Amino acid sequence: MTDSTRRDMLRSQRPLRHLHDVKRGVRDRTSAHSEAGHDEAGAVIILALIFLVAVGAVVGSLASWATNDLNNTTKFTTARTLQYAVNGATEVAIQNIRYTPLLATTAQGTPGSCWGSSSGVQIDNQNIDVWCSTAFNPASANTRVVTFDACLHGATASACIANPLLEAVVAFDDYPTGHSTPNSAACVAYCGTSMTVNSWVWAP
Repeated sequence: MTDSTRRDMLRSQRPLRHLHDVKRGVRDRTSAHSEAGHDEAGAVIILALIFLVAVGAVVGSLASWATNDLNNTTKFTTARTLQYAVNGATEVAIQNIRYTPLLATTAQGTPGSCWGSSSGVQIDNQNIDVWCSTAFNPASANTRVVTFDACLHGATASACIANPLLEAVVAFDDYPTGHSTPNSAACVAYCGTSMTVNSWVWAP
């Protein structure tokens, strides 16, 4: 083979080599782009997972906080309702015994019902018992000093007095000056002419 023939063959192979090199370069660049795309997709997934976990934690905390607030509101409402009921029952007992002394059944040391026949009253769907203990001194301006002990219905008088929800001490004047002469019997005409609340204590 002559030199000229060899040169002609090399020249004819150059375009093929060039085309092969071009194709290989395209494959290399495509592979590089593909790998970069995979890397970015993985990073996006990780960021998305982190975001979801963070949002989930925040939502969970807010839900727990809201639930606690709702529970506390219910408890405060229940406690407030009971307080209103106990307060109301004690006021009813005070007004009843103010004009009806009940000395025989509420003598000091032997507490009895502030209503005579029953110790209980229902207010706001709460059953409350109020027990009275009366210190009687007709010669004093404080003719009767009555201690009122209020509890949830069902407690005995002694148990309620030992641990009342509310204890009030009220003084009544049954013999106003110039209207009636004090005597050892219960008042009739001027019972409870004046009233003084000496104390009003919750859970003494």
